[in-house]
Amino acid sequence: MQTAQPRPKVPQYLDRGFELATWLILAVTPLLINVYNVDAYRTIQATFASIVIALGLGAWAIARSVERNWHDVKRVPLLGVMGAFLVWTLFTVPRSPSPALGLASWWNLATYLLAFVALADVSARDEGVRWRLLIPLFFGFFANAVIGIMQYQHAPFMEYYRNWPQQPWVANYFAGLDAPAKLGSAAGMLGNQNVLGNYLIGGIPLAFLLGVAWIRDRKQWPYAVTLVIIGVLGIAALIATQTRGAWIGQVIGFGYAAVAAIAVYRGAIRRVSPKTWLAIGLGVLVIAGGLAFKGNAIGLGRAIDKIHRAGSDSTSMQRINAWHVAKTMADTSPVMGEGLATYKILYFRYLEKTFAGKPIPPIMHHRYVQAHNDFIQLAGETGYVGFLLSLVVLFGFAGGATWWLIRRPDLTTAERMVVIGGVSGVLGIAGSAIFGFPYHIASSSVLSVGAAGLVGGLWTRARRAEAPEQLVLHSEAQIAIYTYALPLAIAVLTIAVVWSNWTPYEADKLTKQGQELYRLQRIQEAQASLDRAIQLDPERGDARLMMGLIYAIYNRFPESEKQFVEAQRSYDDVTLHYYLGRVYESMGKPDKARHEYDDALHYFPSGEEITKAVKDRVYLLDHPAEAAKQAAKERAAMLAAQQAQQKAQQAQLQAQQAAQAAAMAQAQAQQAAQQAAQAATR
Repeated sequence: MQTAQPRPKVPQYLDRGFELATWLILAVTPLLINVYNVDAYRTIQATFASIVIALGLGAWAIARSVERNWHDVKRVPLLGVMGAFLVWTLFTVPRSPSPALGLASWWNLATYLLAFVALADVSARDEGVRWRLLIPLFFGFFANAVIGIMQYQHAPFMEYYRNWPQQPWVANYFAGLDAPAKLGSAAGMLGNQNVLGNYLIGGIPLAFLLGVAWIRDRKQWPYAVTLVIIGVLGIAALIATQTRGAWIGQVIGFGYAAVAAIAVYRGAIRRVSPKTWLAIGLGVLVIAGGLAFKGNAIGLGRAIDKIHRAGSDSTSMQRINAWHVAKTMADTSPVMGEGLATYKILYFRYLEKTFAGKPIPPIMHHRYVQAHNDFIQLAGETGYVGFLLSLVVLFGFAGGATWWLIRRPDLTTAERMVVIGGVSGVLGIAGSAIFGFPYHIASSSVLSVGAAGLVGGLWTRARRAEAPEQLVLHSEAQIAIYTYALPLAIAVLTIAVVWSNWTPYEADKLTKQGQELYRLQRIQEAQASLDRAIQLDPERGDARLMMGLIYAIYNRFPESEKQFVEAQRSYDDVTLHYYLGRVYESMGKPDKARHEYDDALHYFPSGEEITKAVKDRVYLLDHPAEAAKQAAKERAAMLAAQQAQQKAQQAQLQAQQAAQAAAMAQAQAQQAAQQAAQAATR
């Protein structure tokens, strides 16, 4: 039996929970750029963002189920193309050497796209959410713009730390601020200009356009002036970062904003008086004159010089070569690609294919985790089909939102500026993705989602207004499912997603801890730490590499071989092939050892210290007599090291025993003195 029942009101805490999660994501994630950790934007920042997004999505989905209004969500634009894109990228995951790693990347991609859907849905129902979310969005933006300029001016951040609580994590954060300040670069994290530059460009158009829109409203003057100041600071920090990709993205963003504004306000533009145009021209001249007069203070001179050297410096050549590697992947598997999240795994293999026997430049000898072009990397990982679907999503959003904007003269000026500014920010970040990797960094990914969601909310509201709500009948069983079963399932899935994001972060910390313990020769402690890391994240290839080395130290070669082989699923490296070759030699498998050495030499034909070590091993394989002498020397050296270690341990033990004896003697002397004192008192 079906009954027509009014939809229950969603508990207020669910909607507020989603909004709080969005506040945290937009305000806090950008500040984590400055954590002093070379992997911060892939671990601390990304972990925080993914967990908070998952919690927010869980609250949103439970609210939609309780209210039984899932049918309203279909009015959010782009659901079809985003769904097709997600399905296609999921199909590519099994092709990866590490499907688990590919699936983790897919989950992350899915949560960001779902965050857009949820934000568009909620802000369409509650207009206040749209305007309130501008506060955390511009807070993080303003803070990083100021920090970036201070870093360029060599601000002494570690001196400022003395005025803060003397805690390790606080010192860690200020050290992260201090590192790029010493370089004189407003980079935001260890001199990595892409991180801050790619983040800044998303908010600049929105800040300026909203400021200009509200300047005409006397009640909004303080808010408008604040936004314009934030935009000016953002541009100053963007110049100081000296990130060419971000500048190009910003040109694309403002170029779109200019075209869209002309299309929307073409009638009003024709009526602008010559005096107004003169005032605009004078304003531009004042800004240009200020930049010319004080340009060096924010790095403008160095920025112009960097543009002149574009394409000829080592940084540009590194990026171009990294693009070629991704294109080689795409050309090899043009339909399905090599699988999501495989670029960093297959980098050396395709680097060899890209140069096809030619010398590999030394600047490419370190591992590239990203191709420094997110679109080409996507083509390599998901094929040209995935690449085209991503462009359909991007340009479908920009083109669809613009076409809808032009057809809606009833929108307020502020709402129009949200659409133009939001699309400009999304296109600006996408433009920077041609020369960088903003979608691999939580701060710029979050900003893209935030800007797109605000636009999507206005667009969704209009689509719902055009299609009046229909009465939906539910049976008692369906009502029970929506009220109890589905919310419980969503809660369980949310917890699973949160845990799946937390465990790799913990594994990362344990792996770094194990590597440091290994360096200090505390082998057993290192083994325990690395073993725990592998339990949490079986695809942690660098942890398996270290475990293989430890097993080799203990002459447990079959276990060492297993760790090295399994490490290659997610971590293919020259040193890995070298050590595996050494293990095969110890196991009496020279043919397998030679195969591993050949792989290592193909990756780095020349110019590396590891190459000399590999060639030495190949020489010994070809000269058994020399190999026997070398093995005898190594055994003698190992025996001497073991004896020295045993002597050191014995000496340490004797020192401990002597210290204990001295402590005991001292205690006995104190006791005797006390007894003597007591006797004298009596």
